[in-house]
Amino acid sequence: MQKEIAVLLSFGNRTSTFAEHGRLVVYKKVNGEWQAQRSMAYVPQSESNLELLQKWLKKMARFLEDCKIIVGRTIAGVPYDELKKAGCSIWERDGCPHEFLEKIRTEELSRFYAKEHPEKTAWLKILLADPF
Repeated sequence: MQKEIAVLLSFGNRTSTFAEHGRLVVYKKVNGEWQAQRSMAYVPQSESNLELLQKWLKKMARFLEDCKIIVGRTIAGVPYDELKKAGCSIWERDGCPHEFLEKIRTEELSRFYAKEHPEKTAWLKILLADPF
């Protein structure tokens, strides 16, 4: 199960888009609290220059490592397509990470257990009620 969530952030620490300057921050829950593990600045890349955009997306993929959950205010176009191809779960939220990270984690856990253990989905609410 995925333990990290990457968030596109503006310099005001609110969710951003790939069309704005900002940073990509990978969060991980450590001892019950969400903590930033690493971050990378990003500069908008024009979709009209596909070569530069693809180069930047490859750099981003290396930065993300095994993180497959991405959150932004809006994620569309080539970045959306490439992230989906890479097997990422894409979430669109407006706000600060502390407002939505736990909710996304819970939803991802729900999807994971429903997919991996369809026979146990009745127990899912009990599992999610107990933070692990």
